[in-house]
Amino acid sequence: MTKSSRILERNEDGRYTTEMFQEAEEEIVNELEKILIEKEEEMNRKLEEMKRDHDEEMETLRGRMKEEMENIEQEREQRHEQLKEMEDKIKKERVERRKEQEMREHEDEMKKRQEDIQRQEWGWKLEAVREQDKEEMRKQQEEWENERQKWWERRHQDNKRRRQEERERRRTLQEEYEEERKKYEKRKKEEVYLIQEQEKKRKRVKDNYKDQQQSMKRTYEEEARKQEEEFNVQKRKGERRRDGETRQGTRDT
Repeated sequence: MTKSSRILERNEDGRYTTEMFQEAEEEIVNELEKILIEKEEEMNRKLEEMKRDHDEEMETLRGRMKEEMENIEQEREQRHEQLKEMEDKIKKERVERRKEQEMREHEDEMKKRQEDIQRQEWGWKLEAVREQDKEEMRKQQEEWENERQKWWERRHQDNKRRRQEERERRRTLQEEYEEERKKYEKRKKEEVYLIQEQEKKRKRVKDNYKDQQQSMKRTYEEEARKQEEEFNVQKRKGERRRDGETRQGTRDT
């Protein structure tokens, strides 16, 4: 406010006039209003610039979050489909093994029926042949029984081996499925954490923008307050000078 200070120069008789004080005060008010307007305009420009930067950052953040969410959704669908395929594979394996088991049981049943028929035929043959031929026929029947027993032993061993292989195969499929399911559940938790972190980051950016706005406004208000205080100081000085000149003039008269 140096310009307004220069107005308060002494007139020819060394005194300050009322008009000079009023002119100085008006000049101070004008200067203060001009400074406040300039400060407000500067603050608004900075706020607008800050808003543009914030909007750009939020747009970039939203685009990144959208892309990450699309990737998460795509990966989730792939894992879900993979789990479903594994489940279907396990079910299919059970159905096929059940069908094989039923088929083998049917084959065994037919084998037993054929053996029953064969035994009956052996009995009929023994009754029909002469006594001297029965011994030979019994040997043949005994050989047949031995072969039959060996066949069933091999059959039982084969069934045992197949059941063991089926159990191992089902166990392997189940373990693979459980491992993949755990990965799927773990990934779901990671996705939830990632989404939460994204939301926290978005909130931090938003809160930071608000804090910067408030800080800038507080700075402007503080500067405006200081300018008003300076104006009041200048005003009080002018009033004291005017009062002093008035008292001096009274004594001179």
